[in-house]
Amino acid sequence: MSPIGGISISTGPNAANRIEFNSFALNTSQDGVGPAINCVAGGFIAKNNIMSANRTPTTGANQFTGTCMHTYSIVQPGTIPTGTHNSGSDPLFSDSARGDLRLQATSPARGAADPGSDLTGVAAHDINGTLRVTPADIGAYQFK
Repeated sequence: MSPIGGISISTGPNAANRIEFNSFALNTSQDGVGPAINCVAGGFIAKNNIMSANRTPTTGANQFTGTCMHTYSIVQPGTIPTGTHNSGSDPLFSDSARGDLRLQATSPARGAADPGSDLTGVAAHDINGTLRVTPADIGAYQFK
């Protein structure tokens, strides 16, 4: 079991630091640490992310911990962050048990990313190289 789960953020916010358009699934962390995102970075904003089915030894633990603000994200199960446009819906991955985190056609993540998202630089394409278009999909994959 990893003590930190998916990712641990400990840097301050600035234009070069972004945690956007990621899919975190089936990560495991120790109790008290967010199994998807653990953040000790002050006012850092994480957006357009999916945090689903990550776990700790304690059943029902939250997907995230710390001081980051989360917006336009899907968090399931656990507490939904208080930020703008967050959801507790099932993201409807193609087959998360086998590591396929692509979105199904009916996924609530489709077209649900922040409409003001900067789709340049690393956010211009998804993890497979597919061009992101507005309205972009939440998570690592843009539905084709």
